[in-house]
Amino acid sequence: MATNEDSPPIPKTTLQNLNHLGRRLFYEAFGCETRMQDATTRSVQKERSTAFATDPDSHGPEEVEENLDMNGTFEDSKNSPWNQTIIHRLAKQASAIAANTPSLLQYGTPDWWRRWFERRIHTVLRTAFKGKETQGGEPNPSDNGTISGNRLDKYDRRLLIAIEMQIETQQKEEQEGVEFWSFVLRSVRELDLAGISDDEDSEIEGQKVKLVHQLDFRHPDFRPLFEMVDHTTPEKLSRHGRQRPRGVLSPLVTEREPPSGIAPERFKPEYLAAMRAGQKPQIRLGHRDYPVAHFESFMNRKRQEGLASGNELRISVIPAGHHTIIHTEPAPVFRSFLTHTLSLAVTLLALFYHKSFPQIFSAFLAFITLFLLYLLWYRYQYDYR
Repeated sequence: MATNEDSPPIPKTTLQNLNHLGRRLFYEAFGCETRMQDATTRSVQKERSTAFATDPDSHGPEEVEENLDMNGTFEDSKNSPWNQTIIHRLAKQASAIAANTPSLLQYGTPDWWRRWFERRIHTVLRTAFKGKETQGGEPNPSDNGTISGNRLDKYDRRLLIAIEMQIETQQKEEQEGVEFWSFVLRSVRELDLAGISDDEDSEIEGQKVKLVHQLDFRHPDFRPLFEMVDHTTPEKLSRHGRQRPRGVLSPLVTEREPPSGIAPERFKPEYLAAMRAGQKPQIRLGHRDYPVAHFESFMNRKRQEGLASGNELRISVIPAGHHTIIHTEPAPVFRSFLTHTLSLAVTLLALFYHKSFPQIFSAFLAFITLFLLYLLWYRYQYDYR
């Protein structure tokens, strides 16, 4: 967000923290996970906004999960007393939090926050009315969102998840989790919007999906990393609004200039080699960082925990479209394997009880063989790369 020209510049890290605070309050106020997910799908009833103009104390906006006033024209909504009240309330709440946070104390004045939320809400309203003009109906940007808007939504949510999970793992003293989510936070901030893949709404065999395009410069290991991030819900965040459609990996590759100052490990090796050979525009590189592979064991363990709970993040295929689908679903094969393993264990105990040692040895070999075959199948079926 821009700052007041008469004010001293805000340090980058502090500005990022201020923006995160603003986004979190914005999400809570409208009961949504992304910038425009729920806040613009419907407007407050005209009767209520009219009643509010005459009696603000009795008909004012709720503290959480409220709607904006989108009755009338875009200019009417910008100047709506209802929307101005929401802006004022959010600005007051944010400035109170900033005043009690040492690192934010000298920044984020009430006037600064008023401008911050005003710009945010005006952007939401502008998108909503653009959809209204296109469709000739009520504002509904969820059907008209641009690709860049989707990227901003994904960036906002990934940043929010990384920050909340970093705090959550710190409180639980999970050092490996702290290191992982700190890495995710650094990666999201460095890659910025340029490092967020485009997606668009589509339909395959009657199923609504998101076609996710690939990026020419980003290391492919970030795909499974961000899949994991997108399917993570911090304890402080609850899922509001519509469930996200499944993601379909598109064969299309988006060519985009990477931002300067990102670590070499975030690049696709071929792209980095081409850049160093002068075949791609020269970009200033940042400090070296871990590759995603450094956290492979942590990510695999989290996937295994998902399997053990009966849910898994997996990649499967819709044969007709030959698209790769990313989704979350029960793991029946894994549960079946556990059932057979338990049955085998009971059999071994029974044989041992009857002193049938040759049978025990044969059953043990069968068990080991079955387990190794399962590991090979699992590796083939769920290898993300």
